[in-house]
Amino acid sequence: MMSFRKSLLVIATLGASSLCATFAAHADGAIAYDKFSGRAGWSWNARPQQAARAAMAECGTRGCVVVTRIRANSCGALATTANNRGWGAATRPNREAAKYAAYQACQRVNYGECRLRVSDCSR
Repeated sequence: MMSFRKSLLVIATLGASSLCATFAAHADGAIAYDKFSGRAGWSWNARPQQAARAAMAECGTRGCVVVTRIRANSCGALATTANNRGWGAATRPNREAAKYAAYQACQRVNYGECRLRVSDCSR
């Protein structure tokens, strides 16, 4: 028969394991952007729908749209031009690759010099 102390230890271990698994399974992010106003919003390490809602809320205008979703263990970035007409967003396995891809996507639209607005990773 298992002692009371061992039972508590087993319960605590299982609870911590499932909490970690829940967090890891929902560590997504999102970036929202409004190309008319230039406003942007982002969210990291949340459930997918929560990440999108939080990014849209932070962006804060009717013109905001989610331009990229970042899955767990991935990185995302947004680059824009000063006049907001050009933008690029990307998701990649690491931050440097995401920044480079967002910058390249922004440069392809040829509306001016692009600058990085945000980059981060969901874990």
